[in-house]
Amino acid sequence: MWGGVDRWLAEFVERVRGVTVVARGHANIVAAHRSTFEITMDSYLTKRGDCIIGTCASMGVRGVGEVLGSLLRRESSLVIIELRCGVFIDRVVCWGSPKLGLRDERRLIVRRSRFVDDATLCIEANKAARDLDRRLVECLQRGGLLIARIMVLDVGSLCPGSWGRLEGATIYT
Repeated sequence: MWGGVDRWLAEFVERVRGVTVVARGHANIVAAHRSTFEITMDSYLTKRGDCIIGTCASMGVRGVGEVLGSLLRRESSLVIIELRCGVFIDRVVCWGSPKLGLRDERRLIVRRSRFVDDATLCIEANKAARDLDRRLVECLQRGGLLIARIMVLDVGSLCPGSWGRLEGATIYT
């Protein structure tokens, strides 16, 4: 009975692709932006940069590479981002888009909206900077290390034609 489930789970895990971005926290992190959060390679940050949650990042959005980039450019790609600082973890769920440029070498931006520019990693996120766990934000404000695991799965490939964008679905994190 469980053999079929085990095979399905193994196939599911095999289809997930990902990358890890490492960044640093900063005393000026505010994390108050209503519609985005950003991780940047820049080391300088003022309090006006209220969307920025990580500095001195290991890469910008261009660094995701071609394989992951091609997955991110599918409308049926579900993106899960696990943000970790110390013992604090938060997860963000968003979607890929064929409109993604993925060309910015210094910045990586997650958006609640459908707006896309060269730094956009994903759209229609369930959280922006102000929605993140405040304990995680406090850890980043103390200069903690940010580890952002970005995992992408084309849900359309699991059951073609029936998942789509999961319109109206509630995703809990």
